[in-house]
Amino acid sequence: WSASGKMNSAAVGLVLPPKQQCHYQNKWSYSNTPKHNLKAAHEAGDEITCIRFSADNNTMLTRGADHTLKVWDMRKLKVPVKVFSDLYNNYSQTQCGFS
Repeated sequence: WSASGKMNSAAVGLVLPPKQQCHYQNKWSYSNTPKHNLKAAHEAGDEITCIRFSADNNTMLTRGADHTLKVWDMRKLKVPVKVFSDLYNNYSQTQCGFS
């Protein structure tokens, strides 16, 4: 969910998203597939510890165990807009955020 309360989905990492997932219960259904698929956002084999979306849903931050924080434009996900390197990351709970 984005800061504005809208559903904003993304798949980040090396694992491909599963096929469309559906849940049927009490005569209602819910299905969701990622709108964006970002492969190899960080180094292979390293955890992605945090994903954050901006309030306008146009910018995404990813923090990885490869000691980087990457800023992505959601409209052009080919390459990151900015990469911050040498940000020491020993913990899989390391977060990131907008200010």
